Amino acid sequence: MKVPMRTFEYVCGRCGCTYRAFQVASSYGTLGFWDESGKHNAVVDAIGDPLFGRVTTTLQRHPAFPSINERPRGQVIQRVVARLSDPSPSGQAYDPDAKPACPHCGASSPKEWRSVEPPEVTELEIPTLSRTVWNALPEAKQEELLTQEVNDAISRSLE
Repeated sequence: MKVPMRTFEYVCGRCGCTYRAFQVASSYGTLGFWDESGKHNAVVDAIGDPLFGRVTTTLQRHPAFPSINERPRGQVIQRVVARLSDPSPSGQAYDPDAKPACPHCGASSPKEWRSVEPPEVTELEIPTLSRTVWNALPEAKQEELLTQEVNDAISRSLE
């Protein structure tokens, strides 16, 4: 999927070097994810993706739903969608909280980051999150996994 990507500058939390990487530019409904290693990214069109609707419906049925504010709700939905997607090419799960890896030491835990100013936006071809495994599951198994992942994500958000 061709996506406008904005350049960010990161400072590595391990080795202290400065490096640049891309994040999805403010593009309505398009969300970006890095894998847990910080080496692979992917995007998803949240508006056109049917799994977002299913996750939202499951979340709304959860007894804790009324006590979860809007921002944590979005984080729960993104976390569940990422967990139910196929892993990255390196076999790592995608995570909405993951950051790009430092090209010098490989750590994916920057201590700070900021958008490059003036803004640098580049259109790049970014893979979309795939769901080959999810799509092959019977409906009952999908519902079971969906409920389990929503419960886990809510527990994490309330910690």
